[in-house]
Amino acid sequence: MQIHYQNFIAAQQQFNNDFINGYTQTRISQILREISFQEEVAANVKDKIELSKKELAISEEMLKDNNMLYQSKVLSKHQFKELEAKVLSQKRILPDLFSQLIQANAAKNQKLIEINEVRHLKLEHRKNFEQNLKIGRAHVWTPVTS
Repeated sequence: MQIHYQNFIAAQQQFNNDFINGYTQTRISQILREISFQEEVAANVKDKIELSKKELAISEEMLKDNNMLYQSKVLSKHQFKELEAKVLSQKRILPDLFSQLIQANAAKNQKLIEINEVRHLKLEHRKNFEQNLKIGRAHVWTPVTS
């Protein structure tokens, strides 16, 4: 009987944490705030990607125009190479931004999984409490008939 009582008390404490003290809801709220932050990060990165694409398109067009000036000997080879280096530098930014976007989305997905795990654990605690309550009733609270 002692072991049943100990199991019941442990299950009751978990149940109280989840359903009465609001631990689960507090944890889910915290995770939702983290998800919101990851969504903001992803939106900012998407904006940076769009701006970088526009900037790259303008730079490539300028490089094309400056190529004609270079062919006409108006620009030196050094000046033209500097413009080429600028375009290449801008091209290198995009993969980094895409990587940041993937990381933000992966972090968001991980937080969604975490919410599901917290909810599942809450249900498990409830089932465990109900099971221990039934066991306790069967062993302790069963009326004695004569």
